[in-house]
Amino acid sequence: MASHLVTQLFVLTAFAAMVSATRQFVLVNNCPSGINVYANGRWDSWLEGEGGSRVRGLADDFSGLIYTDANGGSQLGFSTTRAGFNGDDGYYYLVTDPNYFNVEMSITPFNGPHYGFCVPARCAYLECPTAFTSPPTDLPPPSNRAPNPPLYACPQYPNDVGYTITFCPSGSFPPPPNPPNPPVTQGLTIHPNNNTAKCLDVRGAVYANGTPVQIYDCNGTGAQKWILEKANTQLRVAGTNFCLDAGS
Repeated sequence: MASHLVTQLFVLTAFAAMVSATRQFVLVNNCPSGINVYANGRWDSWLEGEGGSRVRGLADDFSGLIYTDANGGSQLGFSTTRAGFNGDDGYYYLVTDPNYFNVEMSITPFNGPHYGFCVPARCAYLECPTAFTSPPTDLPPPSNRAPNPPLYACPQYPNDVGYTITFCPSGSFPPPPNPPNPPVTQGLTIHPNNNTAKCLDVRGAVYANGTPVQIYDCNGTGAQKWILEKANTQLRVAGTNFCLDAGS
């Protein structure tokens, strides 16, 4: 009877340990100012700038996204760099918005890299080849071979590997994106031989005396915008004082 009771207590204790098992996430903010941190759309914590940190314990099977709305991001994840996890399989990854990059981020597993597993993931700019442009919805089954980026894995049994998530690893927010070139509002394109795929073009967009004029693929640039002037006898490059010269 006593032995049976001891067995029951051991089973109950072990079960309680499994239920309460947590995975550690260390959140580090190296950005120049304090940031809000969100997990799956819900506010999680505030981190002071320039090294503020916090340790969070989440369930071993936590799956979802952790991110900040700082520097033009959003609580809903739009225009936001995000760290993603699929706890059941030990997968982790980064997601960037294809149209805007609010913060640089990195994910570093507590376990060191080995055989392609547990490799730090980092994304420092918009067109980052080591990040998804939207959260993946169809992850492969776990394998004894490490996946290729932008998917990463750090499996372990029991599956409780922790991670350090760093915002602004370089210590600064990324610069704002370059504004698009202003559209050319004056002038018309000229299509030699009525070929709409080809345009009359100032070679290399070099606006200088003696620059050759060529037939080139249409690209919408100012080098292909023309204005007909002086009783329709002079062809001028729009926005400049250079005219087409037939030569001698």
